[in-house]
Amino acid sequence: MPVKFIESDSSATIVLDVLEYVESSEERYFEVKSSSGDISLRIEYIPITSSKWDIDRFQIFLFENPYLNAENDVFEIFLDGLSERAGWIFPIAILESNENDYTNYKNLNNYKFIAYSKMLKEIIVTINGQYSLEYYKLSDLFGNVMICLLSKDFTDKLTNFDIENYLLSSYSYGYNLHRKSIAAKQVYKRAEFINHMRCERKRVSLQKSQVKITSDPYLNALFNEHLLQTESHIARFVLLYQVIEQYMQVEFDFQFESQLTKYIDKKLFKNDFKESINNLSKERVLIREVFNKTIIDERIQLDFRAECNILYTEIGIVSSHSILADLIYDIRNLITHSLRAIVAKTESIERLVEIFERLIIDMLVNYSHPPLNAVAPAATVTI
Repeated sequence: MPVKFIESDSSATIVLDVLEYVESSEERYFEVKSSSGDISLRIEYIPITSSKWDIDRFQIFLFENPYLNAENDVFEIFLDGLSERAGWIFPIAILESNENDYTNYKNLNNYKFIAYSKMLKEIIVTINGQYSLEYYKLSDLFGNVMICLLSKDFTDKLTNFDIENYLLSSYSYGYNLHRKSIAAKQVYKRAEFINHMRCERKRVSLQKSQVKITSDPYLNALFNEHLLQTESHIARFVLLYQVIEQYMQVEFDFQFESQLTKYIDKKLFKNDFKESINNLSKERVLIREVFNKTIIDERIQLDFRAECNILYTEIGIVSSHSILADLIYDIRNLITHSLRAIVAKTESIERLVEIFERLIIDMLVNYSHPPLNAVAPAATVTI
């Protein structure tokens, strides 16, 4: 059911679910039409070649990216666990022009044809009857989206492949699943990252995360609503820190149950039990427990430490901590209790929060403790 056509006069909905590709010496287009053939739309096919590839051997996902959305922002997709390229991600613009750097890429040209076919066959769009163009473009129907196509020849080599396991990793590149109701805003100055992707990296490498965004209500709201629209960097830090608070709760519950079991089994004296719980109730201890269970990229750690030092220097403070978890907790305390001292340091705060966002994503991707249950973000429990 790819296209729902709403008649202007009657407001009746007609489903255009018959797809045909037409090619002649004069024209090339896809046509979607009703089963009776009374209503049809023609979508101009612009790329220089068509393809005979089996479209059922591919999966398609629509993304948006407020940072990498130029016509030449075309990247190969690599998935961890695979040495071969699994597919491509590219803007819809390269399907509607042959004046870009990727016009003559033979492999990519096959993907372009697949993109037309699958978008018109599988992704539901609604248009109103007042449209009366002779030929439509894909962007007339789908907007300015980024198209991700993955070959099942490669994803089938992975156990239970699910794109949701890779959404956190894709978010670190600025890619969010496309939603018509909420568009992501550009909130950071990422000139260095953008230049690196366009001039050097040329690929998007996605890592499977230990948790799905959609598996937890708060994470789902955070990455699919709040972070897409929230432009205040202080607000973003608070929202992101709630992820740590949530994992601190998980760690406390797990450790408490473990110590309680030892006490009930008489493997722990009462005073030792009380001491362990009192110690675990301290937030600085809990945040260390959380970061002992995950891996944070060394580059991110170095960047975070450096930016912390810059901010501390600007406000005349000397930090006494070097452990990453302690630094994070110190910044949390600074923002929570002494915001008036840093509120004017907007550039430093922006850089710090951008790095902190990368850090939280890395933490979520690599966290390796019991599964995160849907525990509401809350302050640490004190016994």
